Amino acid sequence: EAFFLLIRYFNQHQIMLASLQSTHLLISKDEEKVFHQAKNICSQLSPLISNSMTTDEEVEVLDLVKQLISILIGKNEDPIQPHQEILRDVGAHDLILKILKLRFSNTESEQARAEIFTECYRFLTKFVSENPTNQIEFLSEIDYLFAHIGDGLNEIDAIYQICKDNFQVCSQISSKSIKQVVYMIAERFDVIPYIKVLQLILAPEGKAINRNQETIINLFLEKFDQIFVFLSDTPDSNLIQSSQKEKDNLVEYHIQLMILIINLLCGKNAQIRAKCQMLIPIEYVFDHIFEKKILPEVLAYWLDFSIECYFRYPRKKDNEYSAKVEQSLVHVLTIFESQVNNQNTNERFISSACSFISFPYPNIDSL
Repeated sequence: EAFFLLIRYFNQHQIMLASLQSTHLLISKDEEKVFHQAKNICSQLSPLISNSMTTDEEVEVLDLVKQLISILIGKNEDPIQPHQEILRDVGAHDLILKILKLRFSNTESEQARAEIFTECYRFLTKFVSENPTNQIEFLSEIDYLFAHIGDGLNEIDAIYQICKDNFQVCSQISSKSIKQVVYMIAERFDVIPYIKVLQLILAPEGKAINRNQETIINLFLEKFDQIFVFLSDTPDSNLIQSSQKEKDNLVEYHIQLMILIINLLCGKNAQIRAKCQMLIPIEYVFDHIFEKKILPEVLAYWLDFSIECYFRYPRKKDNEYSAKVEQSLVHVLTIFESQVNNQNTNERFISSACSFISFPYPNIDSL
């Protein structure tokens, strides 16, 4: 019996320690004031949350959510870390999630509720920013939030901050959620924020998540023509018909997509690398290196990709391949010299070019 009492005491002790770790101690009068203010707002907000809210109640809910946001942020819009902890302690984020789970059709007749949802996502964005403990609060809800990507209500900013630099959260994201994001990139063009979310979930905290890498590369192979519009022989008709603003956005889209592909190679997974080589064959790489109209800032990422996907690994003796590498080096060196002597030098290109030029290429005798 004494043994079981000891076990029970130990378990209770561990629970108590865990609770203390997640509890914020009020250490100043200002924080005590904020605590009571936040608790008062939450007590007013809680009974209002309902699918049958009246117009007046929706106005009141919106005002209360904005009050919670005003507690979160300082004058420069940056979140105040002690206030993030206080709002977690009073359960403000649980109420915000409860609102986001209300019935919503995002139609013109529900504009008032759309505004509430927009502010709720803004709250979440500030609530989790650079706060791993608060990010973990959404571990069980991450797929629910991903299901609402595309609503255009600040949800992508909230998801970005919830996932940012958090291996535990990123490991929890389902393949279904990732598929939804990739399909959205394939169907729309102004989707750079969605690409940046995929960048985040590949290797958070420098640790590769193989399942996420595998899911994304497989989906990219499936949706190649719609996503890699700058590689396809038959460009998507939506791109041809797009506005000049959207076409100007292509450069940034190109860069962010290349960053994503480079992140796919993190962790040195041979199977992922082989699929990246299927996605972008070496001929495509050389074509882009020699492309006359390619911007230096774009070329920089092609050089990084070529090293990580191809040049870092030995291959069988191939004279044509060796010649192409040599020509690439001469070509990049020429651009490098012109950039160094240019007042508008692109630092990103200079860094990548230096790595490319000085790289010890394996199995190429003349280099």
